[in-house]
Amino acid sequence: MSVEKFLLDIHEHKCPFGIQDENEIEDIESAVKDAIKNICENLASKDPRLYMSDALPAGGYYEETKIENPNEFDYMVVCDNVSLETEFKMTNSCQGCVTLSPHHRERWKEFCLGEAFCFAPTKHVDCSEAFISFNDYFEMVMKYACEEVEKCILKTTGNLHLVGAGGKSLSVGWESFSNETMKNNPDFGLIDVDIMPCIRIPEDQINQILKEVPSILHKYVRKDGCHIVPKNCGVFSEHFCCQVSFSRCELFMIREMSQHHIKCYKILKVISKTLSALCFDSYAIKTSILHHCYIEGCIESGYIHSCILNILEYLKETSRNKFLLNIFLPSKNVWEHSMVGTDAEISRFYKAQAGLADLVIEILMHISEINIHEYSLQSCLNLFEKLERYLGKLSNGDLVFMQVEKKMRTFLRKRKGGRHNRCSIL
Repeated sequence: MSVEKFLLDIHEHKCPFGIQDENEIEDIESAVKDAIKNICENLASKDPRLYMSDALPAGGYYEETKIENPNEFDYMVVCDNVSLETEFKMTNSCQGCVTLSPHHRERWKEFCLGEAFCFAPTKHVDCSEAFISFNDYFEMVMKYACEEVEKCILKTTGNLHLVGAGGKSLSVGWESFSNETMKNNPDFGLIDVDIMPCIRIPEDQINQILKEVPSILHKYVRKDGCHIVPKNCGVFSEHFCCQVSFSRCELFMIREMSQHHIKCYKILKVISKTLSALCFDSYAIKTSILHHCYIEGCIESGYIHSCILNILEYLKETSRNKFLLNIFLPSKNVWEHSMVGTDAEISRFYKAQAGLADLVIEILMHISEINIHEYSLQSCLNLFEKLERYLGKLSNGDLVFMQVEKKMRTFLRKRKGGRHNRCSIL
């Protein structure tokens, strides 16, 4: 089996939704939107400061790169009152972040410490004032709202049940009326819905942000693609700054990618999911494929495997260098805000990601040497599954990848030219 056929088989058999009925998929999406609308209306009735007029779609489902089933939805809800220039002054802070200061402190005093408005969750700060971040308040009120709104949303092909809320996420359950859906998708039921509060950015502040953004990406930022979200400048930060999010830009860019590159992205998602948490950071995959398409300017060669190997090489090298550039803010490291742990633990993370990227490249490059029957896709994927299980047994830091690499390369050498149709490894 050639590497190209292997990857195309993954796309054909592992990427499509298990639910085949387009009407049912549309009903699921419509019911999720209704649930969000009900929540937002309830929030505004409890506190007019939480009025949110727009729910902006984001994430894999709306990027049209979701695999397996429509069981995750992401929305950014615009907090209109916090977005008003008459209410808040926005000032540049840490790179990729801003701080907010209310013009009328009395209206927002429980979210303020001194003159600073705390939008994002922040490390505990000792102070005499009653104090809560806007983010924590939003999560608390959303939990109460979920207890009060309609619990069941009726649609033609099924019913959506509101199960509960935690953080900024809703859990909803889909009850399908289709025997075929239930038979073919026994594990489908719970759906995660992420609701991220966000702030629109004034035009003059957008112009400041654009100074750091590569000119080729300006049109996406200007297309309402840039917002402030309640994430601060680092894990457990004591600062009151909050991040500029380019999630909507990413959505616009991915939807403009060719079908060739959409296939690449979906296939990488399948491989990553097969390897579970031991392999790639999901946002690193997205960043790497956007870099491949928009910064490197890939003109597709016609071969899926060429682009996938290129993207994996980029992921490997950036992991080794401990720096994955943010394509919107090129001097900013994508990973720096999410790294938690000792220096040794963080170093192992980078080593893990680089080492596993290298092994996946090796597996793909030797697929043709493993004599697999035409319909043995699952057996081939077992290479990745067994690699995951083997790694799970090892915990000796720097020795892990040396041992795995040695064992994998020995396996590949033995399989070369062999007449086997099963992928029994490790």
